[in-house]
Amino acid sequence: MLISFCETLPVADRWRVSDTINKICPSSWLSVALEEIAFIQNGYPFESKYFTTAHGFPVIRIRDVGASDTKTYYSGEFLKDYEDYVVYSGDILIGMDGEFRCRKWVGQPGLLNQRVCRITPTSPHFDPPFFTFFFNLI
Repeated sequence: MLISFCETLPVADRWRVSDTINKICPSSWLSVALEEIAFIQNGYPFESKYFTTAHGFPVIRIRDVGASDTKTYYSGEFLKDYEDYVVYSGDILIGMDGEFRCRKWVGQPGLLNQRVCRITPTSPHFDPPFFTFFFNLI
């Protein structure tokens, strides 16, 4: 099964991704859109005026994708709506700026900040280790 990223990548990156996929994947693989086998959740735009380096709930920003911890904390009121944005160890994250790094989060629970997305499998055909490996090839 081949995952199509066309709907989730910036237009400028689509040609490069398609070319890479065509070079490394067998033509016998099926092509599916990512949202057919996984839920894509974009981060929340938490107000930066509540960011600190000393206390609060950890905030996972782009620079933290691939790290095991974060140096930024949210000290504002923790609203009930924010519960949907809590990232746990093992969640798949993609930093959607610059390098588009894809990594499994291995740190403590933290808030999913804007410009970072979480990929949650919704199909038994989604293999998280393969997805992470493959995504980082392209």
